[in-house]
Amino acid sequence: MKRLMMVAAASLLLAACSNEDKMEETASQKSVDLKTEENTTETKVTESKAPEPSTEEQTTEPAEKKEVKSVEQSEGISYITQDGKVDILSKDFINDYFYHNHINEFGGITVGMPINEVEKLYGQSSGHGRAAQYPTTGKFGDIALDYPDGYVENIFINPSMKMTKSQVEAAYGMPTETEASAPLSSDHDIYIYDSNKNNGYKIVVLFDGDQVVLIQQLPENENQSNEANQTFTEDDKLAMTQAFYDWAGERAEIGNMAVTDEWFTHGAAGHGDWYAETPDGDVQAQDLENPGHNGFQIHAIGGVAFYTAKDGSTGQQRTNGSTAEGYSRAVKPGTDIHKYLLADNGVVYELIGPADQVGFTTGFGEYEDDGTKGDFRPQMSFEISGDQAAQAKWQEILAQYQ
Repeated sequence: MKRLMMVAAASLLLAACSNEDKMEETASQKSVDLKTEENTTETKVTESKAPEPSTEEQTTEPAEKKEVKSVEQSEGISYITQDGKVDILSKDFINDYFYHNHINEFGGITVGMPINEVEKLYGQSSGHGRAAQYPTTGKFGDIALDYPDGYVENIFINPSMKMTKSQVEAAYGMPTETEASAPLSSDHDIYIYDSNKNNGYKIVVLFDGDQVVLIQQLPENENQSNEANQTFTEDDKLAMTQAFYDWAGERAEIGNMAVTDEWFTHGAAGHGDWYAETPDGDVQAQDLENPGHNGFQIHAIGGVAFYTAKDGSTGQQRTNGSTAEGYSRAVKPGTDIHKYLLADNGVVYELIGPADQVGFTTGFGEYEDDGTKGDFRPQMSFEISGDQAAQAKWQEILAQYQ
């Protein structure tokens, strides 16, 4: 009887061990299945979030949630450290740099800015930076600058972050063009991102071997950019403005609007240059030699203003308003005024505002008497005009004098 009880106990023990083994095996299998499922889900999420940036303007602009402000306006840009290091793999950098024109502005630095203003933002230069084939005047973190005369002329990104071609393709997408030597005249490989041919800029990524050494925005049209430092006589400026004004008068009549060449004037002021803010940087509107012509990459040749007249007049008109009155005598209340600024880079910039808020000085600010940017800044900014006929006409006129 005792022997029978021992055999039964042994059988029960073996069965329990067998069941335990099966439970562990089942749990182990479930654990493997769960991990596989989690990894699969994680891979899918990562793939679905992979960016495919281009230079297309976003249809839904992340202006409020992801607005990138200049260093002067906020505590800092999310993808730039206080010492100028740029996180070129961050989503904020991609969303900003690939979808906005930064040819003449980046990280709070603008073309034409005195170098002492740059030093206030990022400290002293650490030495020469790198352009395609030559060393730049200075480098502030990852931001390389040309400033041979003490004013910023060109802006480059020299990333300290290591980034290979495969990482570029994963983060930025495949380039629209691949060059061995292109606008930068370099023997190194170049990726060009330019899927939107109408936004005025393209992005160039330069490699040294497999590593990124330079990122820069360039004008899409090489003729667009750098006639900007060409100087014109006052007679030439008047002739070019008059030619555009004559064309604008015909256009205004067709559209039942009035147009005037009273686009900018001001009363008593200091001795600093007057300027407008645009997506391409500051545009000099009046040269009082502080900082002077060479302090700006872009300069206004002239301008016009379209409006709806109180008395129904169309075509070329004079408002006959004083500086204080502005357009108020002539413009129909409740309508908008469209200021067109004609720049020497071949671009027409436009400011649109309600008649009761737009005057002769609206859209313009003044530099300090020592040529630095002070507190008297434009209350409204100009944008690149969507009037393609005006853009084409201005480029046609400008080409005759270049």
